[in-house]
Amino acid sequence: MGGLKRTWSLFSLTSTNAERPHNPELNTVSNRWRLGRKSKMLLAAALIVIVVVSAFIFLPRGNQASAIVQPTDSPVSSMTPSATINPRNPDAVVPKPITPSKSPDESNRVPGIIETALEISSATWLTIAKIAWRYYEPGVGVDTKTGLPWTGKGSPFMTDWDLGVYVQAVVDAAKLGIIDNSTFNARMDKVLTWIETRELNDAGYPYWFYRADDGQVWHQSSDVEGFLVDIADTGRLFVALNSLKVYSQTVSPTLASRVDTVVYNQNGNRSDYHALVPAVRADSQTAISIYSYLVTSGFECFWPTELAGASARILTNIFADSTGTTATPEGVTLPKAKITGDPLLSVFFALDNKDPDLFKLVNLTYSAHEAYYNATRQFRAFGEGPSFSTDWQWEWVVLPDGRTWVPLTEAEEPTDCSPMIFTKVAFSFLAMYNTDYARNMVVYLETNMSDLAYGYFEGANEEGATFHSFGSLTNGLILDAALYYVQNTPY
Repeated sequence: MGGLKRTWSLFSLTSTNAERPHNPELNTVSNRWRLGRKSKMLLAAALIVIVVVSAFIFLPRGNQASAIVQPTDSPVSSMTPSATINPRNPDAVVPKPITPSKSPDESNRVPGIIETALEISSATWLTIAKIAWRYYEPGVGVDTKTGLPWTGKGSPFMTDWDLGVYVQAVVDAAKLGIIDNSTFNARMDKVLTWIETRELNDAGYPYWFYRADDGQVWHQSSDVEGFLVDIADTGRLFVALNSLKVYSQTVSPTLASRVDTVVYNQNGNRSDYHALVPAVRADSQTAISIYSYLVTSGFECFWPTELAGASARILTNIFADSTGTTATPEGVTLPKAKITGDPLLSVFFALDNKDPDLFKLVNLTYSAHEAYYNATRQFRAFGEGPSFSTDWQWEWVVLPDGRTWVPLTEAEEPTDCSPMIFTKVAFSFLAMYNTDYARNMVVYLETNMSDLAYGYFEGANEEGATFHSFGSLTNGLILDAALYYVQNTPY
């Protein structure tokens, strides 16, 4: 688990360090490409029979990251979230664009879609979605033999999180008309066939890592002492399988039925996910992590009665009282919780959730980013992903101890490099808010892109260096964002 530690109410479980999968394209930059991501949350065997309170808590440690530049002007954020708010139209002051600190060779650069758009419309976003879909072409980010997704170009391995991102991407592409029903059915048939037959561990749950090129277990990274099931990966997969089920009910009912068969273990030869429901419900009583919210939302899709109100309760916990808030140096008040971009945006786009507290959390997260730029003139788009160090990087907008803007390694220590401006988060903000600030940030990233043949690249760090690699998490979230814009914009 790369040093990540959890606190359990009844027992403590630690895991040994496992050898990291090697990504030949990224070399030393990504020798921990995926192993430590998403605050991995383990369930021990006792969770199958014992309800463990606060089982999924991930406690940050370490010192405050590098100092934040103090604002010189009062930031403006006048958004008032409500159940019916359109989050793409906040009443907020927008800054002027800045010149990118570094630009690629202009002879190789592809002009950006947003950079050259006279106006942003659904047609603009459909073009963006088609570029993101390039990553999922066979031989790029999808294996030509198995039909399974690669976590990154040149990285033929995956977890259930990656599988969930891919399933959601295929559903998005079908809804956008990028692929036809025949292609949709063929792709999802391969995924479900693999899920229905893949090797499970001794506890009857999925291994942590599988090889996408042959569908077999990646034992060098999955044989971790005490590891039974990654609940975060499972929750992300469930969110996507719910999207697949809902969409398939009209275009391919057989696929929808197969989703139920696997999740509910109707044939008795797959995972007993229902046994994990009590622990998910118990965690919701006290959880203040956006990862817990994603996990609970995923399980709630399939056990709506047993988990009724569980995800809403986590949002209530997050916004419990004024003593549980902290102000960023730029003056935006955030709840003392565990918030970063990827899980928040993924669940917001994937689920038809009108909870006003979810809108409020998304709005505050965006508002904090814009206020940071207003104060520092530095673009910022916090999420999780690869970085210019040897670690996968989590960029926390806020943590339960009140710290804000904290990039951490998988060992929960401050990173040794500049924060990443993640392309997926920048495009997501543009789809939701359509502000000059969000547009300028996307244009800034576009001016650093020299090749869109494999979709969109991961991003650039805040010093201006471009991270030229292509991955599923980036292009999957951009497809989510594109679909959101198209579905919520009449032109």
